[in-house]
Amino acid sequence: MGERPMCFRGSWRWSKLLFVFGTTVLLTGCGTITSEIVVEDAWIRPAQASRPAAASTSPLATEEAAPGSDSVTAAYMTLKNMGKAADRLTDVNSPLVTAIEIHRIVVENDVLRMEPISGLEIPADSSFRLQPGGHHLMLIGLHQDIIVGQTVELILTFESGKIITVRAQVQEQMP
Repeated sequence: MGERPMCFRGSWRWSKLLFVFGTTVLLTGCGTITSEIVVEDAWIRPAQASRPAAASTSPLATEEAAPGSDSVTAAYMTLKNMGKAADRLTDVNSPLVTAIEIHRIVVENDVLRMEPISGLEIPADSSFRLQPGGHHLMLIGLHQDIIVGQTVELILTFESGKIITVRAQVQEQMP
């Protein structure tokens, strides 16, 4: 047997290397979850930011907001999962508020009350509606008034790593 031509020398090593590289890329891609969440009809109720207590000569008066007057409002929207895998809303932020909590409504002894939850599962190929009287986003500690006609930026973070910036319209009623 004669010597192999130059183009075939070491080709087995290159073949193995390409096989290992290709398999690694393929398997890495298989583990990636691509979120296909779409947000529709995002809106927020108008609200006023907390105001400092009225000026007073009383030694009890302070510059802080009056107790119990922490300003809150609620945001609503429809989350549509167009993908083949479930995803979970895990965090929401906005530059206009101190905090945002995901809430659900529970009934205890015929009384409705809000309860914060750690996240919101959106099953594959389905929708979840955040609406008055049901699940919603509670915006806590407004830094400024939120008035009708304004838009408010909400940043939604999902378990898959997807981040969606939503511009929610401020209005009195559901669109």
